[in-house]
Amino acid sequence: MAKLWIDDKRPSPDPAWDIAQTCNEAIRMLYERAYDEISIDRDISLKVTINGVSRPYPTGESFEAVVYFLAVTYIVVHKPFITIHSSNKARGDWMAEFLREGGFAVTRIYMPPSDGLEANDR
Repeated sequence: MAKLWIDDKRPSPDPAWDIAQTCNEAIRMLYERAYDEISIDRDISLKVTINGVSRPYPTGESFEAVVYFLAVTYIVVHKPFITIHSSNKARGDWMAEFLREGGFAVTRIYMPPSDGLEANDR
């Protein structure tokens, strides 16, 4: 069973997941392979390091482009099970509903905010 984890900060639940940390990676991977299960975060942050300490920096970017790609092209080829695992309630809910309206089976999981700190920075 092919699984794709799309998140810029959180680790995948287990090593069986392929990982995409950018929109470009995610869309390329979806184009190249039919996945049975996909889990998508919403928000994308930049890692900013100052004096050796890393922190997330919010951006206007998100993984919504991947959702549009799935809705327009992927459903024709393959209908994977999709989970939206975002701490962004409003936009994560929108992503889930948008995909459901497109005929996908979608689960919505509310994740705690990811602080983006590297383990060795703590």
